[in-house]
Amino acid sequence: MTERDVARKRWAGQQPVAPLFSLRLDRLPLVVPVSLSLAVCCVVGVVKLHVGPLLRRQPPLTSSNQLSAREGYKAVRYAVKKINDKDSHNIILSYLIHGCYKDTLESLVASTGLNVTTAQLEDMEKRKRILHSALEGKALDAIHLTEQMSPDLLENNKDLLFDLLSLHFVELICSRKYTEAIEFGQAKLTPFGKVQKYVEKLEDFMALLAYDEPEKSPMFHLLSLEYRQHVVDNLNRAILANAYMPSYSKLERIIQQATVVRQCLSEELGKDVLSPFSLKDFLKRS
Repeated sequence: MTERDVARKRWAGQQPVAPLFSLRLDRLPLVVPVSLSLAVCCVVGVVKLHVGPLLRRQPPLTSSNQLSAREGYKAVRYAVKKINDKDSHNIILSYLIHGCYKDTLESLVASTGLNVTTAQLEDMEKRKRILHSALEGKALDAIHLTEQMSPDLLENNKDLLFDLLSLHFVELICSRKYTEAIEFGQAKLTPFGKVQKYVEKLEDFMALLAYDEPEKSPMFHLLSLEYRQHVVDNLNRAILANAYMPSYSKLERIIQQATVVRQCLSEELGKDVLSPFSLKDFLKRS
């Protein structure tokens, strides 16, 4: 009998049927790194083409001004206010601080003369340790460091705590430490089953124990880097928000706004004049 079989038998013998196994067993850039050139492309390119025209507040297209919709759009599109370098640098700086890219930030500061406070650098270093721990499969270390930096954060954010604990459970499964995974699940994860919104998640995680190769199970996405990155992104935003700092960088906000503006323009002018906006397609053309 394998360790996994022994662990499952032990679980079945010790764990009450409710609330977990009476139920059936059957949703990440530490943001993903983006180069400085891509950041400039997103900010300058997207904003110039799609945010600038809105800010110019051109008059509505009517028959009286004898402009077709297409001609009117072209007139608006190229009436763009220039974005100065200082604004672009500050947008990129915000992104680097948000993502804890200290080395790149120091290079940017050295070449542009931007100011970064000691407190910002210290905060970046603390968050970087936390986020890297979670990404590298050391979720318990990430929890400990988070509690040191923001003592009340995880106590008040049970969703985030559950996600971090689940990362450790997954790490035990990937390491084939089934007995330890069972013990950890009983002690740390099962109590969440008292709250209905966690029940389905618990089912999915515990179902990983039923497979000799969890990577080939229907729940394989829980083992993926994308899932871990998703949890880490949420952790980073939560730490920032808890310290009364923006949970999204200026770059992300601008891209979100530019996307909405382009969608609104597409609806107003019609798809024949302006095709629906796709950020991926835009970046490919840039």
